[in-house]
Formats: sequence, structure tokens, C-alpha cells
Amino acid sequence: MDIATASLVTPDVSNICSLSNAETISVKVKNYSSMTATNIPVTYSVNGVTVTESVPSINPFDSVVYNFTQPADLSAFRKDTLLAWVHYPGDNYPANDTIGPRHFPDRTAHLQLPLPGRVRKQ
Repeated sequence: MDIATASLVTPDVSNICSLSNAETISVKVKNYSSMTATNIPVTYSVNGVTVTESVPSINPFDSVVYNFTQPADLSAFRKDTLLAWVHYPGDNYPANDTIGPRHFPDRTAHLQLPLPGRVRKQ
């Protein structure tokens, strides 16, 4: 069997300032095998906090986008690190099981100081 984490689908980090405390994490999981895979453990980790869920099934040579039910908090002004991986028993090719780490830039670098509308006192 060969089950892979093919890509990170969401969150969209094109506008990092709009990330919230309830971001859906979605990954594309691919079955490269000729047999249906069932109950595929899939995990994501944000800054070391992990969430593991299960993809019910993937047909042979097919892929699915799995949306984790547990959202991630990406709202803080910090640098976030995201990893995602599958860990299917009997997977004989672990090289394609993990995507990441993906680093989301420190949003504090995007703040303009002084903040607009604020007057500096001398």
C-alpha cells in the first residue's frame, strides 16, 4: 500500500492577516495502491499541537480532500509552523506521507508602526 499526503489545500495564506482562531485545515490524500484503503489516520500539527482524525476510505488510485473537523488557531501575531501527514498501517513508501513544515510568516512584521490614526507624543 502507498497512501500519501499530496498537498495542503487550506488554509489560504495569501492574506495572512485574515487568518482566524478557527481555520479549517484541509489536505489532499492520495491512494497510489490498487486496493481501497479504509480508516486512514491523518494528522496535522500547528506549533507542536497535533490533531489526528481518520479518512473513512479512498478508492484505488484516487484522492480525496479531507477537511479536519478540529480547526486550528492561526490568529495570533506569531510565526506558525504547520505539518500534515498520514500514517497508514502497511504503507510501504513513507517518503510521501508528510507535507511541511509550512511556515506562516510572523504577522507582526506586517504591522505599520505607528498605527494609522495614532499620533506620537513627543
